[in-house]
Amino acid sequence: MLWSVLLSETKAQNPAHFFIGEKAFNSTHIYGICEDEDGSVYVTTDNGLFVQTHSEFVLVPSPPIQIGSALFLPQFNQKKQFLCCNLRGQIFQLKNGKLELFYEVPEADLGASFSFFFDASDCLI
Repeated sequence: MLWSVLLSETKAQNPAHFFIGEKAFNSTHIYGICEDEDGSVYVTTDNGLFVQTHSEFVLVPSPPIQIGSALFLPQFNQKKQFLCCNLRGQIFQLKNGKLELFYEVPEADLGASFSFFFDASDCLI
């Protein structure tokens, strides 16, 4: 009797929520997410780069020179330019809604893992 009173008197409200990118990322591996000052969201995946425009995610066209489709390490440099990379040493910059090759590490200099970042002077490391 006590349990029925407790259960009938206990009411909870479901929090309001919504899913963004549910359709865009169905069966997609997400490797990195970052956000710019304007609130746009950039997502690197096994299928390339997606950018949130309004409430939907749009796949950014990849350059023909890109090896593979997977992209990693989304980030901004000191000039607020968006960059990401693949594991083959190709670093791409987002310009005018398209990815362009920014720098390619020589194959002889690639190790077992690859990453990059920019220092305070905006030098690529």
